[in-house]
Amino acid sequence: MAAKALNGRAASSRKRRFDPQSARYDFRVFLLHLGLIGDEFKTARKHLLAALPGDSAFKRGRPNQKDIQSAIQNPQSAIESRPPAFSGNGTAETDEGGAP
Repeated sequence: MAAKALNGRAASSRKRRFDPQSARYDFRVFLLHLGLIGDEFKTARKHLLAALPGDSAFKRGRPNQKDIQSAIQNPQSAIESRPPAFSGNGTAETDEGGAP
């Protein structure tokens, strides 16, 4: 972690809100950025992520079958009904507003 702090290109002083829906996903991505990639770190990631809420594969939670079927039938409505991305500053940005 110290090496990442020293070698990182940028840092943010803002504290992010805790989002239980994406907590496990966010922490898994953080661990991967630290270099815990591969089978040798599989059990470490498993134990570190075990107590966190959410889904480690989907940022906004695992989609249910109803959402998948409606997205297949009408792809444009699925994009419009998707919740906005978390921007980190308390406001949500849409796809038209730029990258989160």
